[in-house]
This record gives sequence, C-alpha cells and structure tokens, in this order.
Amino acid sequence: MAPLVGCVSARLLILFVFVCYFMFCSIHGADFRLAYDRDFLLSIRSRMENLQYSNTGHPFPPPPLQTDANQAFGLLMPVGLPLPRRPWKKKRGKRGGFFVQLRRIQCGEAISDSCSATVMRRIQRHLSRVGLISLLPGANGAECCMDASGMRMACRLGAFGAESFMSACVTRMFHQPGAHSRISSSRSGRLIRRGRNPANLRYVARSDGTRLALQSDTQSARFALINARSAANKSFILKEFFQNNSLDVICVTESWITHGDSATIVELLPPGCSFINIPRAHRRGGGLLTIFKSDLICTPITPQSTPLSFELSLFEFGRSHKFLCALIYRPPQYNKDFLNEFAAFVAEISCRYAKILLLGDFNIHVCCPEKPFVRDFVDIIDSFSLSQHVNGPTHGNKHTLDLVFCHELEISDLGILPATFSDHSPVLFNLKLNYAHCIEYFRPSFSRIIRPNTATDFAAVLTLNSAPYDSTDASSVVEGSLRVFDSSCLAAMDIVAPLKSRRKTSKPDPWLNEQTRSLRQNCRRLERKWIKDRLTVSFEAMREAWSRYQRAVRGARNRFFASIVTANSNNQEKIVAAMKPSGSPDDVIPPRLLKEVFPLISNSVLGIINSSLTLAEVPLAFKHAVLQPILKKPGLDPTDYSNLRPISKLPFLSKVLEKIVYAQLIEHLNEIQ
Repeated sequence: MAPLVGCVSARLLILFVFVCYFMFCSIHGADFRLAYDRDFLLSIRSRMENLQYSNTGHPFPPPPLQTDANQAFGLLMPVGLPLPRRPWKKKRGKRGGFFVQLRRIQCGEAISDSCSATVMRRIQRHLSRVGLISLLPGANGAECCMDASGMRMACRLGAFGAESFMSACVTRMFHQPGAHSRISSSRSGRLIRRGRNPANLRYVARSDGTRLALQSDTQSARFALINARSAANKSFILKEFFQNNSLDVICVTESWITHGDSATIVELLPPGCSFINIPRAHRRGGGLLTIFKSDLICTPITPQSTPLSFELSLFEFGRSHKFLCALIYRPPQYNKDFLNEFAAFVAEISCRYAKILLLGDFNIHVCCPEKPFVRDFVDIIDSFSLSQHVNGPTHGNKHTLDLVFCHELEISDLGILPATFSDHSPVLFNLKLNYAHCIEYFRPSFSRIIRPNTATDFAAVLTLNSAPYDSTDASSVVEGSLRVFDSSCLAAMDIVAPLKSRRKTSKPDPWLNEQTRSLRQNCRRLERKWIKDRLTVSFEAMREAWSRYQRAVRGARNRFFASIVTANSNNQEKIVAAMKPSGSPDDVIPPRLLKEVFPLISNSVLGIINSSLTLAEVPLAFKHAVLQPILKKPGLDPTDYSNLRPISKLPFLSKVLEKIVYAQLIEHLNEIQ
C-alpha cells in the first residue's frame, strides 16, 4: 500500500501546483480596471475633501482619468484613491517640551525640572480641556492660578491622583474670600473662559454639495447661444437681439474680436450690462464673448490648464449656491486630442461643481450617432451624466452643432430661432437660478407732476382748506402758524399733484433717427417674408437688408460723436483765455506767452488732449509737480520752517486738461439732471 499512497500524494501535489500556476497566470494577465461615472466621482468628493483638509496629511489632487485605456471600457480610473502623504517627523527639541511632559503625566512620572513656565501653563490649559483640572486659565490672582510647584506635585501623583489633587485645590479656592469675584460668569451663572462660553458652540456639519435644495425664491434667467461669425459686423444687430428678446445672458462664439478691440464691445454692450471676452490668442477668427446683466452674480474663472483643441471660457453664477457655466468653441478641423482633453476637463469640473452648464458650438454632428467620433463624444457625455437639450438643427445645412448640456440644473422653454443674421440659429432657453440678484438697481424716486393748470388748481384747493391758526399762547404763534401753513399746503399738493414713484427707464440711443428706424422695419418685413416662403431670393434680400442696417447705424453713431467734437472744438480756446497764467517752473512755454500764442498751437494741444481722453492715459509730465514753500501769513519769519506751507505747481497744460474734463462732466450732468 505504501507505493499507492505515494502515487496519490504525488498526483495531489501536481494538481495543487497546477492550480496555483493557473491562478497566478490568470491574476498576472488580467487587467483589473474599474469604470467610474460622474455620480461616483461626486460621492467620493466629500471624502476627498475631508482627507484634503485633515491634519494628518497634505492636500492631494483627485486621481486623473486613464485616457490610454481601451475605449470599450468607457472612461476609466485607477482602483482606489491615493493615500495622504505621511507627515514629516519633527525634530525633537528639549526634553522639557509640552508633549514630553504629557507623556510623563500619563505614565505617572514627575515633570522634569527643565520644564518652563510657559509649558506649565499650556499643560494646565490642556488638562482643563480634558476635564482633569477645573481651574479656569487666564484668571488673575493666586487663588485662581496654580503655581509650578503645585502642578509638579499633582503630576507626581499620577493621572488619577492629579484629578483628586486638582479638585481639592478647586474646593479650597472657592472657599477663599474674594475668589468668586475674580471669576467671569455668564448671565446664567455658568463659567466663561476667555470671554466666551464653549457650551454655546455647536458643531456645524459640512455638506458635500452634491444635493443642494433649491430655495423657495427661485428665479429664471433667459439665456441665448449664438455663433455670430464676426460680432464686429453685427454689433448693433446683436444689441437689438439682446434687448428685443429680454435676455439676461447671451453667449457668443466666433466673435472674431481681437485684443484691444474695445470699439466693437462698446457698440454691442447694452446699458446696464457687463461682458467677459476671451479672444483667440494666436490666429484670426474664433473668440468667445459673454454679455450678462450687471445685477447677476457672475465671476470669471481662469482654467487650471488651457486646452489646445478647443477654446474655453469659464465663469461662475451665484454666491452661496454656485454653478459653473462653460462656453466652448471647437474648430471644425479634426483634432485627435479633443476627446482626451474634453474628457479630462469634464472630469476636473465634475469633482469641483455639483451643478454644471456646458454650452457652445462643438462642430460635432450629434444628429449622426453612427459616426465613430460622435459615438465616442456621446459616451463621454453619458459617463458624466450630462443631459443634452438641443434636439433640432442649428446650422444652415440641417445639422445640430450648437449644443447645451447641464447637470442638476433645470432648463425650460428651449427654442431654436431661424438663422437670420448668421448661418447658425440662435438657441434660447430659461434656466432656473436659486439665488437672488446681487444688487437691486431700482431705487424708487418720488416726484410730483406739474402741469400748466396745476397752479390754478392749487390756489383753489388751498383757499377752500386753509384755516387761521388760533392759540392763546403767544410764544407758540410763530411755530404753530408755520405748522398749519405747511400742513395745508401739503394737503393741497397731495390733491392737485400727488407723489408718484418713477423708475428710470433706458433711453434709446441718441444717434438713432428715422432712417435707421425705417431700415430696421424693412429688415423685419423681409425676415417675416423669408420665414414664410423659405426662398433663396428672400434670404439674400434679408441678409442684404441687415447689412445696410448695420452700416447705417454705425454711420449715424459716428456722425453723432463727430458733431459733438465739432461743437466743442473751440471750447479749449475759451477755457485757456479764462485761465490764470499760473504754471510750473518746468513749463517749456511760460503760461503768459502760451496764452498769447495758443491759436497757433491749438491743433497740437487738441491732439494731445484727445488722445489722452481716448486712451484713458495721463502723460507723466502732467503728474509732475514742483513744491514751493510760501508764508502762511505776511510778516512771518521766513527762516522759521513752521511758518511755511507747501504748494504744488502743476504744468499749465495739465490744468487745461482738468478744465476741459470738468466742463464736459458738468454739461453731461446738467443734461441728464
């Protein structure tokens, strides 16, 4: 039987080795990967924040997505999270430190003699917090503070002996006369340490921000997305589009606004609005422009990394309940890095924000889901639980290129308007905001409307309601008569011209005239005709009408400001003639001589002043002043410096600039009252 047993044992051993080898090969060859969607990223964000702000480690970034994995698995992340770094070990100091002495107390040992008084007070405060000492720190007097010798005596007794020793000291302290008056107490009789009562403090639980309840006073903002293809050629058209549709925010892609092109933004910006402009850095075209009302809380954000395959503009809405809005423009040329950069960008913002609004011109035909590039893009969107709301064509070739994505946001009343002034159709929608506007610009002003017959009506009403003042007290006749007169006049004014609240309304641009209004009406008529028949001839006529309207409004605006400049061209000679000939010793031409020869140099001075006002830049020479001491009063001793006061002598041309700005401001304020 012995050989049979040996054979069975050998077979079992061979089978065990084979199983182990198979398991080892399976484990070694397997590719363990775990796919995480956006909901999982949001669920682990709170844990990551707790680790990030903990005292046991250093902050670390979230694990990056693995973009080189097989696309069949979707978006992949490494299993698990990186652990926080181990804190550096601090170098040991003297053996009389705070933690060393605490270890001695826990072990029942005595405090070393090298312990300083500062460490002793710190130990006393620590033991007071943990409940071993009932003495309050910070009190003055020998009754309320234990000396170092008493502390060392308590520590020699051990942890439990120290508690009994301290309680005995507290009992002795409270039985001493005058000790009670040195201890601060609240109105309820409880002791207060350092001017506050720790019992009133409550722990505030932190929220991960994944589920934020909407407030009851939710407001709806009107958004618009449009690919303008040169906002400079459609500045007045876009401005009218913003006002006619009662928009709160308009996001413009392909603005084609270069660096320093402020004229286009001035023409396009409606009153009471602000803007965020992100021009293309290196090439022509592109550019992102966002115009929003100034009472909205909108904060631009600089992205951590600049993508190379698409243009990006980031900004936050709200103060306490923030959500991120990202405006994106992807050029139509194919770029193999777009999917990787876009996936990394969405992963980054998904870990930081619970509510996201993503919109822009992606130049991706989502209406053709059978294409591989579109399929991969849709997989990225689905993996982060983003919902797409544009379901109709937004381009002239019946393709859906302008997209609106959101997460945890409520979008309603989305509509696609006809493409009238661009080859892309504007996309309009309402977005519910769970915060109030930051500033209430409407401050009601009350006034009385005075008409031509107001004086006659006032006299008649005052005659009927006036009554003499009767009083036996001679000292109150004057005050009483004035009080009766004021009340009678106020009652008559409330009847004839009552107070009415007025809200300041935006006035139309002053350069708009009958010609521009007729051209706009013609554009509207041709637009309605094209929407009705959809003929190419109607479309070309409508585009030509909009171009004429743009050129007409720009020309009217230029002529309006040219007339203002022409009307005020001679004001500088009047201002200089009325000024005193006082200047600076550094003036090239003395002020008296400059006033005489000013007609000869007025054109040069006018060019300097106009360029300074246009560029909002004051020359450095105008800011240089010469200090000259003068006597405070005639007859004082000039050798005594206390009798002198300094004066600043500015250049004469800088005073001319100040006078011109002052005159223009006064004229403007008088016009708008």
